[in-house]
Amino acid sequence: MGEIRMALQHDSLNKWMLKQYADLLSFDEQYTAAAAIYGKIASRERAPEEFLTWEAMLYQKAGRYKEALAVLDKLAQFTGSDDEMVILQRQQLYLSMNNVEAAADEVRKLTGYYPHEARYALLLAELYDNNNVKDKALEAYKKAEALFPDEAPVQFALVQYYLKNKDLEKVEHYMEKVIMNRNISTEDRIGLLAPFLPYRGAGSSAHDMAF
Repeated sequence: MGEIRMALQHDSLNKWMLKQYADLLSFDEQYTAAAAIYGKIASRERAPEEFLTWEAMLYQKAGRYKEALAVLDKLAQFTGSDDEMVILQRQQLYLSMNNVEAAADEVRKLTGYYPHEARYALLLAELYDNNNVKDKALEAYKKAEALFPDEAPVQFALVQYYLKNKDLEKVEHYMEKVIMNRNISTEDRIGLLAPFLPYRGAGSSAHDMAF
């Protein structure tokens, strides 16, 4: 590291030496200092996306969440406000700050930008569910089902949700939906549902299924 410092004294604007120095600082867990160097590089670049991404990630590792969010705001000016990676990284930062509602607002942006993607409707439901916001989790799961009634991932997520909440009648109901869903292969259906077969009604068996 000393050699790079000496080299930078002679050429303090050398992007590649600065990057190497930042990488060494990061390896030494000096994340804040490394992030600042990436920010310095980014400030001189016409296309700074890569360096801003690293800067935000390093601030996140350092636990400097507000600084990371500010860098992501800069990054979005270049990548676009609908950039999935930036929005998902913001969501993770808000969760790290224990701000569940702000994290949920980021996911809502994704459901707005990508209304035909069931995974984002589910992500919102799972975010609330994983953070024990029960009423909003149920509301989001119901909305996901209303928007994507024939999507197998939504049906299977509802199997898991109702099993977690010990509503075995609903578990069986949504298992039947997955079983009858022809958008996924027989092999995938069996693989997904095998762990849940014991929760089906006593009168049902694997032989009864319409695979």
